Parts: sequence; structure tokens; C-alpha cells
Amino acid sequence: MNQNEQPQPAGTAVVVASGARYELTVQDDNGTTLTGYLKKPTRNIVARAMSLLAQNKVLEAGEFVLENCFAGGDEQLLQDEDLKVAAAMQSIQAVQVLDGELKKL
Repeated sequence: MNQNEQPQPAGTAVVVASGARYELTVQDDNGTTLTGYLKKPTRNIVARAMSLLAQNKVLEAGEFVLENCFAGGDEQLLQDEDLKVAAAMQSIQAVQVLDGELKKL
């Protein structure tokens, strides 16, 4: 571990080995930090999330990504309604589209 790296919690290596690419954290009402891990969204997940975003259904898009990309971590993020909303809003950030440009010739 180099000087700038933070130590990973035990079990993180197992989750990363299972394909997790993102770590999300949410604090509950007591200030306890809950951690979940997400896999990279597939093309179909991105397509569905983008469709929901186009309909201004940001929360639904985040929930879709969270439920379909959850790779491990604290299950309360999926079970507790308030925590799930917070996790869903973080999860939508996993949907990334590369920049490009189209020019008329």
C-alpha cells in the first residue's frame, strides 16, 4: 500500500473480486456509515436507466441501477426505504456515457 492509499475494510477484496467497480456509502439517522458495492452497469441496464431518466424518473433509474448492480455490502441499503432512496441517488452516478461529437459534413 502506498502513502496515498486508504486501507480497505476486510471483505472488500472479496467484493472487488466478484466484479464490483464502485463503492457507495450512506449514513443512517444514527450517523452509522453503511457501505455497498456496485458492478459496472451492462448496456441493457444503462439503456433502461437512460430511458427512465428521459422520463424524469431519476429515483426509479437509481433504484434500477442499485438493484441490478448491487455486488455486496450492507443489505440494509436495499431493505430500508430511506437508505435505499439515498443509495439509489448515489447509484445513478454509475451510469456514465462517454463524450462524443457529431458534425454535419
